[in-house]
Amino acid sequence: MKKVLLIDLMNMFVRNFSAVRLTNDDGDHVGGVYGTLNSLQSQIKKHGPDVVSVVWEGKGSSERRRNIWKQTIKLLILVETFLKTMQRL
Repeated sequence: MKKVLLIDLMNMFVRNFSAVRLTNDDGDHVGGVYGTLNSLQSQIKKHGPDVVSVVWEGKGSSERRRNIWKQTIKLLILVETFLKTMQRL
């Protein structure tokens, strides 16, 4: 039987966005992206799954969460790249 890791990425992102105070050289808050990628990597190493499934909130997302859309798109692209890299290891 395959071991599946199910990730609630929006929850992980919002938690890291609030907790990790990190900015890039332009002053943009990047703590959400940085913290989420670190958390994702940590969970993959901890559980050693055969399959990682990432879920995101749909239509019913709150307005507050949709206001961070720009950083969210960057995160999704990074997560996709990260998961492809982890798959090759």
